Amino acid sequence: MYRLVIAEDDEILLEGLSRGIDWSGMDISVVAAVNDGIYVMDRIKKTNADILLTDIRMSKKDGLEVLKEIHKQNPDFPIVILTAYEEFNYVKKALQYGAVGYLLKPVDLEQLNEVMDKAKGRLQEQDKYLKIQWKEVLNQCIHGKCQEQDLDDAFADLANQDWNMLEIVPDCIANELPNVEKIISECVQKRGFYSIDFKAAHLLTACCAKEELKEKREEFLEEIRKRLWDETGCRITVLIGREVSLASELYHSYDDIKKLREYQFCEEFGGTLERKDIRKYENQNNAMNKMLLHNIVNAISLGKVEYVPECIRKLKERLRNFGNNSLLNMAYSLSIIYEGLHNKIKKLEVDEKYFQKLYTDVLSCKNLNEAMENFEKAAVETAKEVREEQDNSGKTVAYKARQYVDERYMQSDLRISELAKELGISANYLSKLFLEETGTNFSDYLIDVRMEAAQKLLLYSNYTTQEIAQRVGYENVSYFSVLFKKYTGVTTGQYKKNIRI
Repeated sequence: MYRLVIAEDDEILLEGLSRGIDWSGMDISVVAAVNDGIYVMDRIKKTNADILLTDIRMSKKDGLEVLKEIHKQNPDFPIVILTAYEEFNYVKKALQYGAVGYLLKPVDLEQLNEVMDKAKGRLQEQDKYLKIQWKEVLNQCIHGKCQEQDLDDAFADLANQDWNMLEIVPDCIANELPNVEKIISECVQKRGFYSIDFKAAHLLTACCAKEELKEKREEFLEEIRKRLWDETGCRITVLIGREVSLASELYHSYDDIKKLREYQFCEEFGGTLERKDIRKYENQNNAMNKMLLHNIVNAISLGKVEYVPECIRKLKERLRNFGNNSLLNMAYSLSIIYEGLHNKIKKLEVDEKYFQKLYTDVLSCKNLNEAMENFEKAAVETAKEVREEQDNSGKTVAYKARQYVDERYMQSDLRISELAKELGISANYLSKLFLEETGTNFSDYLIDVRMEAAQKLLLYSNYTTQEIAQRVGYENVSYFSVLFKKYTGVTTGQYKKNIRI
């Protein structure tokens, strides 16, 4: 909500402006109302106001003087002038000093809305510019190209902050990425952190008072994890660089992120990796670097096409150390990778014949470069197949859910939470997908299936109403009877009497 200061020496008009207008409907809050221009600068600073609405003629210090003073300090600060018709010559001067508009007394509400929209528009443009400026400066910082003395005065307010880099790697189907980016961006903005980039992962920087950074960061990540899981069924792996005390030192934190990227798939997806984990993973790497092979397996099996080439490049660097035996070690690496893929990607036909051909191709290559090139093509192709499978699987969730209900509707404890657990997604995400793909919600579909089954039993069996209720998943026969009448328009007895064949 935008913060507004009002300056008007007519006490009645000042009261009417500050209390008699629905400012909240314009997304504006009146944070100060003063009766002379001498108080304006003080109130703007104390309230951190965004907009000033001021009378152009006041006794001790008029609006024009205030406007000149503000314009000197901040030429883009949005000011709206209040004026009487005979004072119109003052308006021309006010506009020269950057006023966004003026209002004639008595104030017309429609004109007030219009001029406030202009003021908010200027603020929004400033906000866009500042975000671009921040992103450019932070990019310089993370690449070690910015000294503290080079930072603009706008960053002075953050002098007592601690900083660190974060990277959020989502595990989601490709067509969910726009929703994932939107949710992460909203959470970043809410916490006052700064987005730097969003490609395969969301790179951002967190900053906060020294003693609060860890707590704020954990709250931020908890919120993102919950929202992504509830709204998209997506999990995230989080990479966290070291904390630094200056924005210009963020490149140290970013160096940690780049190292952690090598190990981001080393554990089960959905965890958090920090600087201390780098040493752990480095110590675990043996001559064949099984950790790196495991990394490649997980990148392919998660459909992370964009990470595969980098993982393979790292493997190639390691294999060069084996000299003449590098191709044999490459073949050995392939056997480990294939075994991992075979266990993880059961839906894909990564069969023995395909692997044997790849294995033979590698051994027939003249050198490691050629072998790695063949392997990279195959690995990227497999990762693409996984991603396509993920994309398609999102479209069949509702079908699987309907099939599950059709087979188990008679269970009285059937709940969407149990079904979601069976399908490996959150209940909220399943509910969203089910509604989008079927046009009805889960509970209504369950009732439809049960009521259709009940009608068949009433038509073609001699079961009592209580027995039928239990056979279609209702322990409470009274509740079943109420639902049945609501669904069909008649009681079970009337249905039997009038419709039974």
